[in-house]
Amino acid sequence: MRTRELAISAVAVSVVAAVFGTWLHGVRHTLDHLPAWSSSKLDLERGAMGAVAYVTTPVALANERLNLGPWHGFQEVTTTATHEVTGLSARVWISPGGRLDVLYAVGEWGKLGVRLSRQETYSSRTFTARPGGGFEATEALSPPPLGDDPVALELSPEGSQLAIRLDGVAIGHAPMPPPGAHRLGFRGSLADVFVDDVVVQRADGSTWSERFEPTESRLLIIVGWFAALSLLFAILVRWLVRRRGSGRPIRPVTLVLAIAMTSLMVGGPLLLADRLLLQGFHGYSTVIYRAIKPFTGYATTIEAEDAAPARLARELGALEGAPGPRVLFVGSSQIWGAGLSTTGVDVVASASAALSAAGTPTTCFNAGVSGSRVARLHSYYQADWQAWRPDVIVLNLSNNDSDPEVFREGLEAFVSDGQAQGAEVLFALEANESSSTHPSTLPNHEVMRQVAAATGVPVVDMHAAMLADRETGLMWWDFVHLTDYGQRRAGEHFAAAISPLLRGRP
Repeated sequence: MRTRELAISAVAVSVVAAVFGTWLHGVRHTLDHLPAWSSSKLDLERGAMGAVAYVTTPVALANERLNLGPWHGFQEVTTTATHEVTGLSARVWISPGGRLDVLYAVGEWGKLGVRLSRQETYSSRTFTARPGGGFEATEALSPPPLGDDPVALELSPEGSQLAIRLDGVAIGHAPMPPPGAHRLGFRGSLADVFVDDVVVQRADGSTWSERFEPTESRLLIIVGWFAALSLLFAILVRWLVRRRGSGRPIRPVTLVLAIAMTSLMVGGPLLLADRLLLQGFHGYSTVIYRAIKPFTGYATTIEAEDAAPARLARELGALEGAPGPRVLFVGSSQIWGAGLSTTGVDVVASASAALSAAGTPTTCFNAGVSGSRVARLHSYYQADWQAWRPDVIVLNLSNNDSDPEVFREGLEAFVSDGQAQGAEVLFALEANESSSTHPSTLPNHEVMRQVAAATGVPVVDMHAAMLADRETGLMWWDFVHLTDYGQRRAGEHFAAAISPLLRGRP
């Protein structure tokens, strides 16, 4: 091509590269590429839903602000570095039905936080949380009504405490952080909650700030696109020129411009949609996650349903000859322990510890299978678990079964088989977080009540029990999976319901 044609082609390729490079720059603006922050869900030994997707898709940082609501909510994001915090400010938005926990000091000892809530079942308050998430001290706050507009949150020293202000209006005080440097962060709920313009005042008089802007160079990405497109266009031009055959010759610059215009007709609207709408749309992030999932480099910590039977057979075999009454816990991921920071403190282990502390030592077996439904769980029971001859069978179910009649039949089969072996059966209405329940959950709770009434099986309303505990700690990682503290509280409720069923059993 002549010099003029090369110049025109270079300009055309540059425009296309700028459009697609800017789009890719936005798509790559994720927590995974923001090294100053980390997601607490990624550190869980037994993973909760959406942990990897949250940090690898752009919805968390759409419009260059942190959103703590996507990918099943309750996202907790903390700094990777520590700071000796003496004050903090940020702009925050809280959607209707949402709540934001500002964690201004996080360490091995626990967390100090300020909660702002637009959720009827939760109040605004300060809190001191122990490791695991249980509150050891709280104090109510009385902020003005929170609307949809952003508000300026400020924590500043005032005597021996931190004064809390919203848009300059004092709403209460929070404890000073312990001496030394600590991480800080934010925790959300199921509803979208946004944070931006974070400024941290440090003890040495310096400040640290975060605006959640991309750290990767847009220019480098555009240059990369330019190089790739130039090579592609050169190959296409060469191929098409060679194949033009007879007739009027095709000028290479015409081909370049045609390809560039076609690309811009696709890329231009895509870029506008991406910047104005799509990055904050969960469905868009879902599509992106499906494309990048094989390349994320994160190992899953959620057990596959098909992997559970072999593990359970090994664990059950190890319990042969164990002393005391036997309690079989049947359920899905909530019983398995999704959301645990470390194994050994799941719902079942917590129930066993509570029973022992109350003077009723038992051998408890965790037969939780992530994602499973009652029919499959009953087949596992018939094949393996009933030979263990449990004294009590606890069924903690509702979320995963979508067919009420199949659910009813599975419950009845469990009751029939268990009672035939002389076991007590206990139905537990699977708990969901108060702001949202799975569509199957409450209807299946009613099915459980009906089957229980017909068969004489006792029922423990775990959903109501956990709802009553909602302000005693950080309970949930999503609408169904519990934190360490939530698992402990659930275990204590189970123990209280199981204990009467064990009376008189050796």
